Amino acid sequence: MRIRPDSLVIAAVLVTGCALYFGAPGLAFEARAWLMGAPHVYTDDEDIRAHELPVPSSVRHPSASNGALNLVYEILVDTQGRTVATTLKFDREKTSPALRAQVAQNLKQWRFRPFTKADGSPTPVRLWVSTGVLPPEKRPTRHVPFPETAGRPISIFLERTGCFGTCPAYVAILRNDGTVYFCGRYYVQAAGWREGRITREQFDTLVERFRKADFFSLDDEYFTEVTDNPTYLLGINVDGRSKVVLDYVGLEAGMPSAVTELQDAVDAAAGTTRWIGPQQEWGMGLPAAVQDCSTPPTPFSGSTPQS
Repeated sequence: MRIRPDSLVIAAVLVTGCALYFGAPGLAFEARAWLMGAPHVYTDDEDIRAHELPVPSSVRHPSASNGALNLVYEILVDTQGRTVATTLKFDREKTSPALRAQVAQNLKQWRFRPFTKADGSPTPVRLWVSTGVLPPEKRPTRHVPFPETAGRPISIFLERTGCFGTCPAYVAILRNDGTVYFCGRYYVQAAGWREGRITREQFDTLVERFRKADFFSLDDEYFTEVTDNPTYLLGINVDGRSKVVLDYVGLEAGMPSAVTELQDAVDAAAGTTRWIGPQQEWGMGLPAAVQDCSTPPTPFSGSTPQS
């Protein structure tokens, strides 16, 4: 006996309806994935990162006050790169149903560049992803006024160190005279010092972001007791008054998300991607020779920097 295609669709709809009615989200997920024709599961982290667009901020919850909680979900991504369904796969901490629902809702905000078949046509996919629930942000215990900036020399500094892997290691310095300096240490396309430019408007906008983040009131460091991760140092100097914030997996230690946003804003303003190279290429070659980036140029001593 031949089964008509419309009978299969009806059966799938009935399975989905029953799963939803009886509270079986895993079964509902499978039914939807089957209807969309997404039977395969992507497990290649590098492939996922190559398609991943900026991820919304993680969920924060008091239950993570002793460290981030880690949950593993399988998500269903449609041909437009939208997350349309989720199902929980691993929850070691046994989080509450309300928190799991909050995390699932957050995952549905994730977006990807569309995945494709061998012929280049878009395809839905199933991905296993790990997402953390972060502790609440640690608010400053005292307010330190932001220095007066009008007519003052200002520099902004970002350093990203290496990790147990292929994390790009480099230093970026921006000054309100319009200069941008980049020094690549390893796992970057451009090793050593490079120079660029930034407009006054771009620089002033960046300084204003530091002011809005109440940067001088933040803790000096946000540190999590883990290993093998990169360290990020972010700082600003206003006519001799300086503030540096150390971030070592800081979000898991209650670091305000504004610090991460500032780090990314400095990268964007400096245009560091032109010297770092595409993310999917970070580990494709040998690391560049470790460069001495300890002394920033003021200006370059007798040599012409490369752009």
